[in-house]
Amino acid sequence: MKKLLVLLMLSLLAGQHATAQTNPATAPAQMASQAEANRLNAQVVKLYAEGKYAEALPLAIRVLEIRDQGLESEHPLVT
Repeated sequence: MKKLLVLLMLSLLAGQHATAQTNPATAPAQMASQAEANRLNAQVVKLYAEGKYAEALPLAIRVLEIRDQGLESEHPLVT
């Protein structure tokens, strides 16, 4: 489980600076969801540093779900 969390952490850390797509109609919603993903990601990092892996894993998975929904499938944060 610790190795899985480390892999998730690495992928999430790479996505600290996620941006919304340029479509003006969807940009505010995407920005809000990406802000939520960034907030959750910060919690994951904190929990991981504290050794609370079981608490961090569901949040890390949620971050990936949010980024998968809000970004194109070819975006580096999703792949």
